[in-house]
Amino acid sequence: MEEILDEEFSKIPENNRPTKTMKVLVFILMLSCILAVLLSWVNVESIIFTGPACSVFGIVISILSKNWGTRNTLFIGIFPLVVSLGCALIINILMWSPSDAQQPISTIITIATFILSGPAFLVFKKQPKEL
Repeated sequence: MEEILDEEFSKIPENNRPTKTMKVLVFILMLSCILAVLLSWVNVESIIFTGPACSVFGIVISILSKNWGTRNTLFIGIFPLVVSLGCALIINILMWSPSDAQQPISTIITIATFILSGPAFLVFKKQPKEL
């Protein structure tokens, strides 16, 4: 499995510049993550919808990053799925009710969005390439 992943990652050029389309997709993902953070602080049960939505959109970005993006966009695309699965796992293992999960899960999502903003900034900083 590791060899397959290494082979796939090696196909993504290190110095590849993201396209304008990829920048727009990353921007939309960041906006949806910020919206998810705000909604989670209001009502933690909103992650039932925002988590899968961000995850699916992130997977699309990951798939498209092979041709249109960079390794940063691959990371950006996978990260929402990892956070969503991690939050679901924590809630299930600790058997939290929505009131129990409100502050810890909202905090995790907030920190994850801040972490994601670093690679997203790098995507916006690079000059776009033409298709």
